[in-house]
Amino acid sequence: MAEDDPNDIRLLELASQQFPASEIKFQIVRDGEEALAYLRGQGAFADRRAHPLPDLVLLDVRMPRLDGFQVLHWIRSQPDFSELKVFVWADSQFHSDVDRARKGGADRIIPKPNQMAALRDILREIKALLHSEN
Repeated sequence: MAEDDPNDIRLLELASQQFPASEIKFQIVRDGEEALAYLRGQGAFADRRAHPLPDLVLLDVRMPRLDGFQVLHWIRSQPDFSELKVFVWADSQFHSDVDRARKGGADRIIPKPNQMAALRDILREIKALLHSEN
């Protein structure tokens, strides 16, 4: 998960407690540059046992340093990540963000949930998606 808002991160952590730890595991980066370093396995993310490649990236579009659109563009330009699922968080009030994420190759655009129940539903969907592919 690439997300800079500590409240959204905390909400995700709380919602994920509903699931056994073996079903959904999160690695969290707080900006676009960290997201790229993680995916490249650079710096603090070089140990792939501690920081394995993700099955799915949950990407906030509005982050410092590099925004989510730049990260999405980088992912989609890398042959090694051509199959990587990218779900983009987007505030529903920004329709241009939704269009831009779709055109950029996001697999799914998810309105940023502000309620625990909505976030749990999203996590259930992610879990089902990942388990159907394995």
